Amino acid sequence: MRICYVVAMVAEAQPFIERYGIKQVEGFFAPLPCMLYEGEVNGHTLDVVLNGQQQGSDLIGCEAATMATLSAIQRLHPDIVVNSGTCGGFKE
Repeated sequence: MRICYVVAMVAEAQPFIERYGIKQVEGFFAPLPCMLYEGEVNGHTLDVVLNGQQQGSDLIGCEAATMATLSAIQRLHPDIVVNSGTCGGFKE
């Protein structure tokens, strides 16, 4: 099974990246700014897709999320897509 977890901010994805030891796939979505981290968890492929960054800031909002999610579905063909986030409620 292929699970695609889509998030806007690097800080939201970081716990998954660290917990499961998944690695970034450089340039997978080029020329789009979206980023892909991929690994295997309990025999399933886990893809963590981020909207990307521009000028050092995370891309947030409906447009960035739509682009990242559509690109992930078209390129990865996941069985499950989970889109979650903190809606700006992330505390440093």
